[in-house]
Amino acid sequence: MLEANKAARELKLQETLPITRSNVVDVYISKPRMAQATGGIGSISTSNYTYSVSIGGKLSFVYIWRFDSDRLELEKNYQWPLSLIDTNAAFRLATQWLAAASMDVARLNRDCVISVWPRITDRPGYFVPVYRVAWAKQEEPVANVELFLPTKTLRDLRVNRLEYILRSGIEFTNLEELLSETNTPTREESRKE
Repeated sequence: MLEANKAARELKLQETLPITRSNVVDVYISKPRMAQATGGIGSISTSNYTYSVSIGGKLSFVYIWRFDSDRLELEKNYQWPLSLIDTNAAFRLATQWLAAASMDVARLNRDCVISVWPRITDRPGYFVPVYRVAWAKQEEPVANVELFLPTKTLRDLRVNRLEYILRSGIEFTNLEELLSETNTPTREESRKE
């Protein structure tokens, strides 16, 4: 939870801080051997955001907990004329969040092709002011940020390549003990009990 609290403060997310066990609505912990092999340790979710240590033992994903239902609500309530598209503001905000989360923005901007686009609706001439800012290298997704510009709400922040994550990794003081555990339940196994 330390890493989730740190990220929520850095990103100025709408969270009740500090995040404690009573705020957590879902937990996923990788099996120790899987975590050691992939660096994907797991995630915790509050009713607002999910914080995921998925790449190299470092926080790499932060996204809105109810992503799909929230998306439908925004599409229903916000349809703006195309003349109001502001990709520059979306790009500035996305890079500010990446920098605040200790991601290597300068290197992402130097190494990658950057794309910024709003969500276009089925209604001709209108868009939803939800923007996706994406960094790709040889057509492979490296990082992306999705945001709702009117309220400056972070919806999704993901960095898929370890070399762009400047954060410290999570350190285990009891790794041998964890690796000797063969019956650590996964989220799916826990739900069956």
